[in-house]
Amino acid sequence: MIRISSHLLVITSIALITIGCSSERKLPARFDVNGSVTLDGEPLKSGSISFRSEKDIADGMVASADIVEGQFTAKVPPGEKTIVIHSIIQTNDPREEFKDLVPVEFNKQSTLTANVNVESTQFNFDLKTN
Repeated sequence: MIRISSHLLVITSIALITIGCSSERKLPARFDVNGSVTLDGEPLKSGSISFRSEKDIADGMVASADIVEGQFTAKVPPGEKTIVIHSIIQTNDPREEFKDLVPVEFNKQSTLTANVNVESTQFNFDLKTN
């Protein structure tokens, strides 16, 4: 009886391992995306850019990259994306220790979009602080 139980345990373990290994999550294709960000005509010295959709957020697949001297490069899943840009600086004002140089219509309430696909992988964002 013990011998049958141990064989059954081994067979069950192998089956579970096989099932677990075969159900790996497939990641969507990503495109090498690059471009520039200017603020009032000047390259954004530093910051971050995110390409996101509701599906990306739900799947935990938001693509983000650093902006350095106005340039960025990221690996982005295809599709229509909302663009979120930040450039956070530390201030000397104790009432507002950190400040985002980028207006809210380009981050928290972003109106920027991009359709990432095989033919569209370069994006330039010219932001204004009006």
